Amino acid sequence: MGVSSIVARGFSAGALFGDRALLALSAGDAWRAPALLGPYSRFYWHHPGPLYFYVLNVVGSLFGGQTVGLVLAATLINFAAAGGILLLAHRRGGRPLLVWASLLLTAYLVAIEPIPFDIWNPSVTLLPFALVLLLAWSVACRDWWMAPWLALVASFAVQTHVGLVPGVAMALAFAVSVGLWRQRRRETPLLQEERRSLRRTAVASTAIAFVVWLPPVIEQFTSREGNLTLLVRFFTRPGSPHPLAAGLDNTALQATLMLRAVYQPVSLMADAVATRVVALVHAVELLAIRAVDEGLERVRAGGIGSPRRRGVPFISYCQVEQRRPVARFGARRAIVVHATKMGLIGLPVAPVTLSGPTVRRPS
Repeated sequence: MGVSSIVARGFSAGALFGDRALLALSAGDAWRAPALLGPYSRFYWHHPGPLYFYVLNVVGSLFGGQTVGLVLAATLINFAAAGGILLLAHRRGGRPLLVWASLLLTAYLVAIEPIPFDIWNPSVTLLPFALVLLLAWSVACRDWWMAPWLALVASFAVQTHVGLVPGVAMALAFAVSVGLWRQRRRETPLLQEERRSLRRTAVASTAIAFVVWLPPVIEQFTSREGNLTLLVRFFTRPGSPHPLAAGLDNTALQATLMLRAVYQPVSLMADAVATRVVALVHAVELLAIRAVDEGLERVRAGGIGSPRRRGVPFISYCQVEQRRPVARFGARRAIVVHATKMGLIGLPVAPVTLSGPTVRRPS
């Protein structure tokens, strides 16, 4: 209760207004009149789903529906996402990536304060979207039990703010396609236990997606004009104030903001063509660095005839796959440089790992 009293002093009973007040009212009735849609937009449609309302309602009810309960619900979502980011950073890159992720995440949370305590739906989806990207990376690395979590977090992000659809869709497409591609290229067939685990994760992911998307699907088929139809019409009709193409361009601009700042003065309203050019230049640089790194490793490991590491340029080696024997080498730690992978349309699809192979000392 000490935390709630501190937050309550900064968020009095009348502290919510505008969009935040509408969110609070909708969350309060989420169970009494089952919510089927997400937050309302001034463009006369709703964001896709009600998952956020149910989270607000459950946590808010613990505090009698007061403002402090809603604020703590948003805070809980953000810090749960932050915890997931750090766990996945350690799972994918070990202690070095965990340290870097902790430093960057701390600086980010300080920089955007008080957004981590804001219940506005564009604010509460920032960290969950970052978590979606790390979960997609994990699935691409065939960490299949991350797939149900990816289904849940991606659904939450898209249902709460429709503007995240391009980024989430790209992350999901990357995770599924690359994960299955890497699975098909495995030199050894799947064991029976691995097949069973893969089926279970597929069933769990499908079940989670079915449950959380059932409310908007029910609304779509029981209303005269479903909300999903309104969304598609709004983003595809000529003359729309926010067409789908503009959404893709703005997503690309924001995804490459930090990268473009190295080369030029940045602005979120800049021409998206420049974003794609910079992303392409960066991709070529990473390809050259990785090619040199792999060439040096092959020469040191026994000459040009040594086996080449299999992989896709710009797709990270998973931590477990970095440990493989290298002839005529003592043990050393991999030199890992983590960056953000930029697709040619400017969307981040996975973190990149450029590294030499980690080897084990002979027992």
